Amino acid sequence: ADKALLAGKTVNFSVNGVMVGSATSLADGTVSLDYVIPAMTAGIYPVVMSFDGDDLYQPTTRSGATLTVK
Repeated sequence: ADKALLAGKTVNFSVNGVMVGSATSLADGTVSLDYVIPAMTAGIYPVVMSFDGDDLYQPTTRSGATLTVK
């Protein structure tokens, strides 16, 4: 049973399969990353957050959202 706080976990962010940065989770478990959207061709791009895991948690990749460029 996982009982450790989710604070201090490094989460990686990618857009359309390209790593754009990482951030560390806050005490409440939230993670955010500022990202400047470059010029992109119209389309739908997946935004994915991934956690490599550690001694208490398994690695995970979750699709967080999609970015629609018109």
